[in-house]
Formats: sequence, structure tokens, C-alpha cells
Amino acid sequence: MFRALAEEVPLNPSLSQRFSTRRLSAGSVDSATGVYITNFIRAPNRDRLYYAWQTIIADYSERALTILSDKLPAISGLAKVLLRACNSDTERYLAGLWYENLPWGLLWYVCGPPIHFRPSSPAIAPSWSWASLVGRIEYFCNSYQFGFASNVKILEAGCLLRSTDPTGAVRGGFIRLEGCLIPVSLRIETTDSPTQSEYTGKAGCASRASPNTTVSVSSVSSQRSRWYEILYDEIRWDSTAHTPQLETQSVRDREFFCLEIGASFDRKLYGHTARFRTLGYGSRMWWLVLEATTQNDGSRAYRRVGLGYWHMKMSTSDTGLYYLFDGAYPQEVTLI
Repeated sequence: MFRALAEEVPLNPSLSQRFSTRRLSAGSVDSATGVYITNFIRAPNRDRLYYAWQTIIADYSERALTILSDKLPAISGLAKVLLRACNSDTERYLAGLWYENLPWGLLWYVCGPPIHFRPSSPAIAPSWSWASLVGRIEYFCNSYQFGFASNVKILEAGCLLRSTDPTGAVRGGFIRLEGCLIPVSLRIETTDSPTQSEYTGKAGCASRASPNTTVSVSSVSSQRSRWYEILYDEIRWDSTAHTPQLETQSVRDREFFCLEIGASFDRKLYGHTARFRTLGYGSRMWWLVLEATTQNDGSRAYRRVGLGYWHMKMSTSDTGLYYLFDGAYPQEVTLI
């Protein structure tokens, strides 16, 4: 059984100013198998409940719905079961995510059958919710053995409901948070043959849906230049070429940003007698890829377009290669 960390985790001084460690309760999720709906009734703590929810949602996300706008109403009853199990107020449920688990809940990614798109009229959910997309999504499948250090402070979050059902359909939503945001360049590269990727689909890694196409970001403000591959959210199937294609308009004249969400670290390596002392080997740094937009009142907000992570592999010196957020400082950000 993997025992959760029960104390604050000291971090590498170079990163400690950006990360605050979440306390994990003893008896947290200890198995990647056996996640059933009965977990909502018998689970001893919220860590297990949220893990069960994310596992069920990943399976649910690939189901074909006749009416796309039914995506959230169809799981409304399940959400109410979790609300009762957690003894939570209805406003803690945010279009398929949970306020107490929000930083980790934001880290879903697209996978599976190569078609993903966001309906525009009407929108099903805010861009930061997995429910905004048509297509299969996943969460990091080995999260049960990982601790998580968040690098965002949630200030406020809410949804505009379409009915009186607090777990039903929404018209929109927002998350106001404080986090490290940097402007980035985004590039799309397509080759005639599959390219090497961070996202291999093996050993707990995410799987890139388009094997011949990579999407990468690079900081425009850092003195050190490096491209980091990401998982772009929207993908379509090209029936002529019989290959998946990214659903993108020209990236010119569009403003892209990365928002650092946090880091996951392996409790098998650091969770028993040893304390986790550095965001090093075996950890992953996670960030959202965003596009800037202007709201009706003229204020700036950001829509999600993808997700990325940097894996500190055990066999390499990858810790010295992660500097996407060099020079970044916390600022207030609104996600819609």
C-alpha cells in the first residue's frame, strides 16, 4: 500500500517560491484498479472519491450522446451522490470539476479516437472543463501513487446555470486564480512519418493523438530558448488522408500563454521514510496552454487550448532542461 505524505514537502530552493505542497491524508488512494461507482459510498476520504470520479469521467467522456448539451445533465445524479458523500455545498461543483480538487482537476488531456472539438453554439461548458470537448479525455492514470504540489491559488470560481439544477447544464463559467503566466510562441509541425514524442502512451504517459504532428510552445520572454511539446485539445479526422489533423486556424495574430499549474511527484520514491526534497527525478511539471480573449466588458480572460507537462525521467538530467517559466511571477488570471 502506498502511504500518502502527511507533512509539508520541502522543495528545491529554485522552485520553492512557485510551489506550495498539498497535504495528503493517510489512507489515500492505494490502487489503480477496482474503481467502481460504489467508491462514492464506501470511500473513506475525498482523495479516493476524486480519483474515482476522474476515472469514471474518463470512461464516460467517450460515450456518444445524441444531444451534445446533455453531457453534464446526464451525470447530474452521480455528481449529487459525490456532493452528499463529501458533505459539500452545490457551488463546489463546477461543470464536472470540484473546487477542492480544482488545480489537479484542470489537468485532463485529450486521447483515444482521433476526433475532439468544442461545440460553439451553444457551448457545453467553460473551456477549462473536460465537458467542453466532444471526445475522450483522460487524467494521469498513475495519479494514485503521486503527491501533487500546486502552484496556483484559487481566488474565486463559479458557473452560470441553465436551470435550477446545480449539477446540470451551464451557460458558462469562470475561474479567477493567481498563478505564473508567461507569453509563448506556438508552432505546429507535420512530418511524413511519426516523430519522437514526450507523449508515448507508455508507462503512464499521455498519448499523442496525431503521431505525425507535434505542437510545441516556447517562452518569448525567457533568455533561454527551448520548445516544449504540448497536447492540443481539438483534433479532427481527415477522411481523405485517413489521419488525425489538428483543428487549428492560423496561429498568426493569436496570443498564447502558458499557466503553470503544479507538479506531481512519485510517492513510491519519496513517500515512505524519505521526504521529498526536490522537484527532481520522477516528477512532472504541468501547465495549461491558453489563448487570450477579450470579454464584453473589455477585460482580458483566457481560454484553454491545450495542456503540457515535462517529465523528469530517472535516467536523464532533465531537471536542468525545464525552464519554461524562468522569470515568471504570480499574477491574477481569469479562465473562461
